[in-house]
Amino acid sequence: MKKILLTLVLSLLAARLPAAVNTPLQAREQRVNILAQEIKSTDALIERRIDLIVEKLSALVDSKESRAQISEIKKQTIEGLTKTMEQCQRRRAALVEEIRNPRLNLTTEQKQEIMSVLDTRIEKRIDQILTLQKSFPDASEAGKYRTGNTGYSNDWVAHKAAMHQNTRMLGQSDTLRRQVSDA
Repeated sequence: MKKILLTLVLSLLAARLPAAVNTPLQAREQRVNILAQEIKSTDALIERRIDLIVEKLSALVDSKESRAQISEIKKQTIEGLTKTMEQCQRRRAALVEEIRNPRLNLTTEQKQEIMSVLDTRIEKRIDQILTLQKSFPDASEAGKYRTGNTGYSNDWVAHKAAMHQNTRMLGQSDTLRRQVSDA
């Protein structure tokens, strides 16, 4: 009798066990899906903000008042974009290695999809860097800071300030162009 009762209890437990195990697994899967959606929406928000920053910065230029501050901000932005591009390149290289020597539980199609997203992100960063680089003034715009010298001391001070701004603007622009072309 004990054997029959034990067998009956075990069979009832076995019938209920998959349902009991599935409920926590389903809850975890739902949490993972929610987190994945939050990560994707946060990523899209960050990308929109980066696009807006690049758009706004490319419209700004240095003036006598700002001196080379805007060029410096553009330079820092280009450096940040370059770092994110390099991170994407490292992730892509790791995925290429992963395709050769599989260690993760991802299919080849999933890896290819991730690589495609990374390639798109790299191309976008390159376009953003070039947009910022094109917004730097070139030598033809340097003349806008020239003032006429009438011989009075006040005009000389204005002319000297304009000459310094002209020198700052050209020096900063040339340096940044070289750095972008070297990258």
